[in-house]
Amino acid sequence: MTTILFPSPDTGPMISPPRLRVLWRPVAARGDGAPAWGEQTACPTIAPGRLRWGADGAMTTLTLECRLGRGPRRSKSYGADREDVWPSAGDRIDLVDDADAAAGWFAGHVGQESILIQSGGDAERRDLVAYGPELRLRGRAVHGQWCKTPEADDWQRDGVLTAARAVRENTFLADLPAVFNLGGRPNASTGTAWTLSESPCLSEPCGRVFEPAGRCIRGAGGDEAIAAAHWTVAAALRSLVEYVDNYEVISPRTDWAAIEAVLGGAVLGEVAVEGLSLLEAMGRLLGPAGFGFCLEPWSDGQTYADGASRHVLRVFARHGRRPLGRPPVLGGGGADTASAAGRAAAVQRLEFLRDSHNVCNDVQVIGALRRVQVCLTFDPRGGASDLHPAWDTAAHDLAAWAVGGVIPEMDVLANAVGATVDAAAFLRRYSRAGAENLAYFDVFRTFVWNEDGAYRPLVAAEPDLSGLLGTAAYVRRPRPLGPTLLRAAAGTGSGVLPAYVELGVAGDDDAWILLPEARVLPDRAGFTLNAARLDACYPYAGADPVLRARYGGRLGKFSLATLLYNALRTDGGGGDRAARFRLVGTIESDAAVVGRSGYRLESTWPFKATRIDYRGDRFAAAAVAEGGNPSGREAITLDDTADADACAGRIREAAGDAMGHGSIMLRTLTRSVRPGMAWTRTAGRQVSLAVGAGASRAAEVVGVVWNFAEGAGKTELILDSPLLEVNP
Repeated sequence: MTTILFPSPDTGPMISPPRLRVLWRPVAARGDGAPAWGEQTACPTIAPGRLRWGADGAMTTLTLECRLGRGPRRSKSYGADREDVWPSAGDRIDLVDDADAAAGWFAGHVGQESILIQSGGDAERRDLVAYGPELRLRGRAVHGQWCKTPEADDWQRDGVLTAARAVRENTFLADLPAVFNLGGRPNASTGTAWTLSESPCLSEPCGRVFEPAGRCIRGAGGDEAIAAAHWTVAAALRSLVEYVDNYEVISPRTDWAAIEAVLGGAVLGEVAVEGLSLLEAMGRLLGPAGFGFCLEPWSDGQTYADGASRHVLRVFARHGRRPLGRPPVLGGGGADTASAAGRAAAVQRLEFLRDSHNVCNDVQVIGALRRVQVCLTFDPRGGASDLHPAWDTAAHDLAAWAVGGVIPEMDVLANAVGATVDAAAFLRRYSRAGAENLAYFDVFRTFVWNEDGAYRPLVAAEPDLSGLLGTAAYVRRPRPLGPTLLRAAAGTGSGVLPAYVELGVAGDDDAWILLPEARVLPDRAGFTLNAARLDACYPYAGADPVLRARYGGRLGKFSLATLLYNALRTDGGGGDRAARFRLVGTIESDAAVVGRSGYRLESTWPFKATRIDYRGDRFAAAAVAEGGNPSGREAITLDDTADADACAGRIREAAGDAMGHGSIMLRTLTRSVRPGMAWTRTAGRQVSLAVGAGASRAAEVVGVVWNFAEGAGKTELILDSPLLEVNP
């Protein structure tokens, strides 16, 4: 420990750094990932140099110097000429306080060796770099999803999955990519928490396993027995650590309750960790969500059977938090060097840079274009139609092939004696297998909205979208129909129905049936009848009994070509045999979801500086237009405008002030400061460390460096700004 003496009130305290020992434990044999260790011995000939505590995935490093002696009479007792008496790659290095062996400073493994041998042994030098626990986490790759076995799935479905059964042995690793909330959809288990580690934990099990995205399974009683939920940052982090690390590097003494309190209920977006190291995966989970992490470089003090050290994981917020701890004392102010807090506050040197030229204090977040569900109709006998024939109806008239008010099957007609129509020409032109069909591809088959005016003069006018889109200013452009907002299955998360076309009969609002022979156009609003032959397609032949009873079986006898012919007849014939169509799906508007957080006077920059942030994969809005849901099914509506506003506010809060970075040199060795701590100013002589208004805008500690060299005994705190951006 650091010793403080008061020899004279006039000279102030004399500070002596602690006496540190380097302990070396060689790797006796290297097996398949399970090395055997030799005896641990003290190394008086190895002196510690600098220990840098890394955070947010940065490596913790300890530099070591092997003392070889100096001058022509340098001691040979060090064994400097023997290569096997010094630590080598993988050997464990512990740095402990000589006065208190339990007060460790570092536990890691040799990762670098440098040797300098020059003529004349006085120039010989050997240095080592030992790496902290981050190195071992970087050697653990994340692959696949940890899933429950089919047997465990049956237990959960039947309501008998107990905590004793929700353990690692009832899971397996599937070769499905490890992606949390795939496509923004939930894919975490719910219900019973899982114990994913084989090592004992001090807290209750809180792990989750992967489920298929959006999965919802009902039990015998009709209630949801299995339902996927969104991964939270806390659940994803703990499950990842327990399953991939199995508490072989991270200590089971980690305070998960404190970590979950810091993380709160923050929900992840889609986060892919497949193929990353565990260290990178942890950063991928925490960093974009606005949190940092570090591993204590010293061991947790426990002895484990495998001889390896374990390290406590700490997580801290990197935005919106208050300064922690007592501010460091600079100059006067009466530092209390008799206490640990006072020793941590003895500032020897401070340098700090505050930079305002990159400030963004006016933020707009642009989400996806808003979508509207519409129902576009073709009903020439019932009033104005939204959809129109995409062919010249004067040049191409079905009446030319009508016989007795119907369109007969042309292959039968072609063989009839005395046929009055050119059945062969109909088959060549208008059947999909016909030799001339490409020249007549849209005739009698394609109906369009003409929202961009491309079908003039076939369609006399473009539709007025002002009422539908809620604005008189809109772009005349193609608007292909996307999936509906209608739930595929009520009460589940199993997705939505695709855009669809229904066929109806003039004068009967109950005669609508789904028309699978229709294909929604991919490049504009409309559809085409994709049946192989219109004259041989009888969509009502398989209609439900109610329709067949109401129409006495007559509709089943009429082909799609006949129903269409009756709808297009100019003489008003056809009666209840005239076709109607309706196309249901969603279209894009020209207005996106926009979140705004404008300039405020408390910004450290007096001028307005605008930033546009595109988040089309995060913020969306969708609604059903009036009359846009003829089915009456449950529809999903959403509007993320409020969330986009909140996101813009968080970005403005983070990027709307100056950036700051620097360092504080303390004149003692202290472990009382860790990454994540922050102060707005020093005590004694007050120097501002803030980079903006409010306590949350204080520069924070992002790294700690200890200098153990003779005559040094210093602690340096590396300062940086809070996160510039917080992912929603």
